[in-house]
Amino acid sequence: MKNEKYPIKVAAVRMLASGKSASQVCRELHIGPNSLRLWYQQYSQGGELSLLAKPHAHQKSFEEKAMIIEDIVNNGLSLTAASIKYELAHETLRGWYLSYKSHGLEGLRRKNEATMSKKKRTYTEDELDELERLRLRNEWLEAENALLKKVRALVEEREARQRGTGRKPSKN
Repeated sequence: MKNEKYPIKVAAVRMLASGKSASQVCRELHIGPNSLRLWYQQYSQGGELSLLAKPHAHQKSFEEKAMIIEDIVNNGLSLTAASIKYELAHETLRGWYLSYKSHGLEGLRRKNEATMSKKKRTYTEDELDELERLRLRNEWLEAENALLKKVRALVEEREARQRGTGRKPSKN
C-alpha cells in the first residue's frame, strides 16, 4: 500500500471532526498532537484523499530552502502550513528553520557543501611512510587474528568430538 498510515489518518480526522477533543484522539490512536494537527489541516484543505499524499523526499537546493524559509519568515507562514504548501515533512522544515535562526541563510547549506570547498590534505613523505607502515602492521594483525580464530574453532571442534565419544580432552 502506498501509505500505511492512511486508515489511521482518516480515523483521526473523522474523530476530530465528529467533536472529540484532540487529546482524546491522540490518546486513543497513540499519535502525536503535531501529526494530528497536520493531518487535520491537510484534510480541511483537500479532503480525505489529501491524506494519501506523502511529503516529497527529494533534497532541496540551498536556493529552494532559502526561498521556503523566506516565505515562512516574510509572510508569517506557520511551519505546518508551509509543510503542506511545499509538501515537505514538518520536521524537515523545523530543522531548516532552527538552522536559519541560529546561523542565518548560510545555516541552510548542506554540511558537505560547506566542506567541499576545503582543500584536500597533502601528506609529507614521512607521514606517507608512517601510513604505509601502519597499514602493513594492521594487515599483519588482521591475519594473526584470523589465524587465532581458526585455531580456537579447531580446538573447540576436537573437544566437542571427544566429549561425544566420552573421552576427556588432554591437558597438552
